[in-house]
Amino acid sequence: MNRAPRATSLALLILLGTAATLPANNDDQDLSRRIIETPVAELTILLAPLTQNELEPIVQAAMDRLGTIARQLADALVQQKQTHENHDANEQQRSQIDQRVEQLIQQRTDEVSHTTTILEAYRSKGGDIDQQQAYITAILQLAPQRHDDPADDQPQAQRTEQRASRAIAEVRETPPIHSRKEPWTVSTDELELELHPLQRDQIQQRLDLWIEILQQEVRKRVRIDIAMLYNDDDDLREELAQRSSAQQAVIQMVVDRLRSVLMDFQERGGDPQPYRQYITTATGRSINLTNIDVAWAQAKAWAVSDDGGIRILQQAGLFLLILTFFWGLGIALAAITRIITNRTNKASALLQAFLVGGIRRCTFIVGLVVAVNAIGFSITPLLAAIGAAGLVIGLALQGTLSNFASGVLILIYRPYDTGDVIDAAGIFGKVESMNLVSTTIITFDNQVNIVPNNEIWNNVITNVTGRDTRRVDLTFAIGYAEDTSKAISVIEQTLKQHDKVLRDPEPMVRVHELADSSVNLIARPWVHTTDYWDVYWDLTQQVKQQLDDAGINIPFPQRDLHVPGIIQVQLNHGRQPANADKPQQPPQHEQPASTTHEPAPHDDDES
Repeated sequence: MNRAPRATSLALLILLGTAATLPANNDDQDLSRRIIETPVAELTILLAPLTQNELEPIVQAAMDRLGTIARQLADALVQQKQTHENHDANEQQRSQIDQRVEQLIQQRTDEVSHTTTILEAYRSKGGDIDQQQAYITAILQLAPQRHDDPADDQPQAQRTEQRASRAIAEVRETPPIHSRKEPWTVSTDELELELHPLQRDQIQQRLDLWIEILQQEVRKRVRIDIAMLYNDDDDLREELAQRSSAQQAVIQMVVDRLRSVLMDFQERGGDPQPYRQYITTATGRSINLTNIDVAWAQAKAWAVSDDGGIRILQQAGLFLLILTFFWGLGIALAAITRIITNRTNKASALLQAFLVGGIRRCTFIVGLVVAVNAIGFSITPLLAAIGAAGLVIGLALQGTLSNFASGVLILIYRPYDTGDVIDAAGIFGKVESMNLVSTTIITFDNQVNIVPNNEIWNNVITNVTGRDTRRVDLTFAIGYAEDTSKAISVIEQTLKQHDKVLRDPEPMVRVHELADSSVNLIARPWVHTTDYWDVYWDLTQQVKQQLDDAGINIPFPQRDLHVPGIIQVQLNHGRQPANADKPQQPPQHEQPASTTHEPAPHDDDES
């Protein structure tokens, strides 16, 4: 509740300019105490409206206070070293000096934080703070040294705890990264850890400070480019071009840190787009094509600079190296998958080909994504666009997705495999290949048919070669006057003599049907699926030959005609008879019916 009065008093002191004219140490300590007790956020607001001249006494007072604490800390560190080295000193004396050092280190940390805020405000108004920053960096090196206890009676756990506390204290007193002399030299990992506990507004303040750092570094490069433009000395121009490239490398390092800050800012709900647009606009470089000498100097400097040609070569090499690694990894994973599927009896050749090809392609795609990210390109916008267009793509490829789903089901349930002879979707042939969209079937007259998987899955699938063995169905016809038992014996003997007919199951020959013109016998031998047509054709020929040798007739189709009397047939060779118009008289005497057996005419005998 008393924070506002202290801030108001501080503002009045600043506006009256009394910081530089306070002669007494008590007044100086009171001003410093007020500065320290004022939160950094409020201090930034109070310092914002002040001019550079108004800030100068405040900067001087803050540096004096920081110097006083640094001198006290140095004296305490010397005393601490002497106390720990003195064998006559007791544990209480050592503990007291250690506590004194820790208190001064904490005071220095608080003072550095507030002084850095004042220096940043002074720099934003055009002030030069290089000397003050160098001094802050120097006094931050004051740290307690490790002291070994002569008696060595301190437990190891306690000594480890003290070292850990000192390490944490050293980190705590380190100034923020953006306020260091060369903040772009700090690793992005340390920067991300520093930003992790901050809120969005606090990160935005850090973001604005990093933008100021970027502006200063870009101004330095612009001044070098202007100097290079207005100088005709080739040696001087080449030196300036090298300096410009080196400064561009610094700018790139600042941009890399800015991107880390922008990422944290976006994760907390901030809008990074204006900052990104500024970074893209401010950091771009243009080649001066109006002056060939300047352009050539810029090109040579860019080619040999760490941020130019060397970086491009490094990125290209890294890109190719990552792609090569993932390409080899994909081949290795595909080989392992092939070995596993070969040892799995339930894995079909189609599934094996799909898994091997899919793993190889997916591994390469992952490698491509990793390689693109490694060289600094962000694929997040591309992934977001693909996700947003997913619905449209799904509607546009509805039929293809249906074929894709059917292909997955075929791979899972394996109704057929590569090399099988199937009858599916009205196509009878041999399966040559399959993917997730279609199946390629080669018919026996060598026609290539690309059948969508959806057409196959939604209809009956007949796998002719789905089993190792198959039954051959043969039908043989003999006349009614022939000896049935003899014909069966002839056929059985023929089946037993064929070397490709399996003995188990045993071939079967039976009287199957009493047809109109013949007695039909069936033969049912079992063969290996690959021998089906050879056995079919061989047995058809051999049984015909054996029946002929045995004198067993295979009749032609015949028809019995029953007529009421004798029919007179007269052929006039197409001429109409003279008595065609006269009705024929019925016969005077009824004749008994006669039965004529004659073979039915073939199509080739019609005239």
